[in-house]
Amino acid sequence: MPARPPVKLLFPSLERLYAAAGPVSSSLLRAAFGIIMMTHGIPKLLAISHGSMANPMAGSIRLIENVLHST
Repeated sequence: MPARPPVKLLFPSLERLYAAAGPVSSSLLRAAFGIIMMTHGIPKLLAISHGSMANPMAGSIRLIENVLHST
């Protein structure tokens, strides 16, 4: 496997912080994405309508009316 070129850091003086924060930031992003997916998936699994899922056609019609300013 060919050697990877060295990474050019935005702030080279913060190299130690980058090295320490890398795994933590990846974990935080993964946890945040998981929470978002759960909040969108649980109502679907439980068949509970909420928000625009309650009546998607009515939500779309309201959006179009608001954008086009028509009645």
